[in-house]
Amino acid sequence: MSSRRRYELARRLAAGGTGEVWEARALDGPHAGRDVALKRAIAALRDDPAVRRMLRDEARLLVTLEHPSIVRALDFGTIDGVEHVAYELVRGIDAARAASVAAGARGGRGRFAEDVGLFVVEQVAHALDHAHSRSGPDGRSLGIVHRDVCPANILVSWEGRVLLADFGIARGAHRTDRTITGHVKGTSGYIAPEQILGDATTQAVDVYALGATLHALLAGEPPLTSWRATSAYVGGGALPIASSIASDVAELIASCCDVDAARRPSAAEVARASRALRRGGDGADLLTHAFESIRQAVERRGPLDDLLAGVVDERTTLTLESELEPEERS
Repeated sequence: MSSRRRYELARRLAAGGTGEVWEARALDGPHAGRDVALKRAIAALRDDPAVRRMLRDEARLLVTLEHPSIVRALDFGTIDGVEHVAYELVRGIDAARAASVAAGARGGRGRFAEDVGLFVVEQVAHALDHAHSRSGPDGRSLGIVHRDVCPANILVSWEGRVLLADFGIARGAHRTDRTITGHVKGTSGYIAPEQILGDATTQAVDVYALGATLHALLAGEPPLTSWRATSAYVGGGALPIASSIASDVAELIASCCDVDAARRPSAAEVARASRALRRGGDGADLLTHAFESIRQAVERRGPLDDLLAGVVDERTTLTLESELEPEERS
């Protein structure tokens, strides 16, 4: 049974190839007065059955995942027949953009300090471990695989929280559609060799992507950036790890990105290893301090920035026909 809940749009936060995200405020319902991130398909794809299913599947999955490092889905349903998902609003920046902003501020390629990168990966590994270990009511594994772990899908709040986002192409028992054979989903540079070769996709592909993400955070790009490099690696060549990365961290990256998926560590093991390799103190404090200059650069906004961000002069109120039962998310 659906119920009506109103949301007031404020500004567009992001737009991609299939969806757009708006900052909005819940005017009633269990989250009245709370600012949220409201996601919907871009106008050209709002009637696309696959995109509509993707939004529904992502929402259905996220309401089952309760973890401090996974972005929460608060509500979902339709507005004028168009699927919308309301997520918790994370005030911060994604890791890819953070690296880009940092690079612009000091010149060169965007990269994080070693302890900062390790802390980010540690938190994402905990999130993946939670998702990977989820079971259904019958006790059987849900087989959740994120399939798109990369810096752009990792959010860092200004308070030092790290959250894994965008489960839109995640695979598991919750999905109502299936990937077409031969069609590889994911972000170039973070796709495991077995995905490219068309072999079985297991949770090990997320660990591969996590290793590539750690390399990108510390060196500015994943270890494999071309088909030629990937072919050489799959053919028996060494994984090209940046010389600027410490040897013990390089060993962790190499184990995560092992060609043989069976030899890769679990997400839980990556979390423990990342914590052991960190040499600093409290990770959240370290992250907050490291991101202060990035925050200052991002918050220096002007009228043109607001125009490009899609700020609405007159607040628009939308009514969502919620399909989320009260006991599913409060």
